[in-house]
Amino acid sequence: MRTFLALPIDENLKEDISKKIDYFRKNISSKVKWVEKENLHFTIFFFGEIEEKQSVEIIKIIDDKKEKFKKIKILFDNISFFPDNKNPRVIFYKLKEGEKEIKEIYDTLYDPFSKIVRLKKEDFKAHLTIGRIKERIDEKDLKILREDKSEFKVSYLNKITFFESKLTPQGPIYKPLGNFILS
Repeated sequence: MRTFLALPIDENLKEDISKKIDYFRKNISSKVKWVEKENLHFTIFFFGEIEEKQSVEIIKIIDDKKEKFKKIKILFDNISFFPDNKNPRVIFYKLKEGEKEIKEIYDTLYDPFSKIVRLKKEDFKAHLTIGRIKERIDEKDLKILREDKSEFKVSYLNKITFFESKLTPQGPIYKPLGNFILS
């Protein structure tokens, strides 16, 4: 099964960000695969293909560690890009608040997870992906994204979800395998 661990965002925030994505979809002509409203989340770990036994172990680790994690207050900053502004491939919203707390979850779970699945150690950066650029993006489209000054209300991340991701021609379908409420 193809899996990942994420912090889902609440429905009101999904709605607000989805409206912004619709605006970009209508005003940006470059080829971008925009994230569907129901798939908006903060990825903590992408595990890729794992065995059923590993998924059981992952759920046990989260269950054992969940008491360490508290509900996270988030506030978005502006749009940014991976890997960089010169050759953007991923479009995302950065955080003004909440990044440190999300990174703490990553740091706490990295070692126990790395004992059961192969993880690539990376400089973890909490972000909310809103689109993936499929071809070189036009400069005028980049300008629209860079100049975006959207302000979203303060929101809270109150659960960690372990997802299975099924790839389809229409896009990925995410199925929760486990939800862990943050206190």
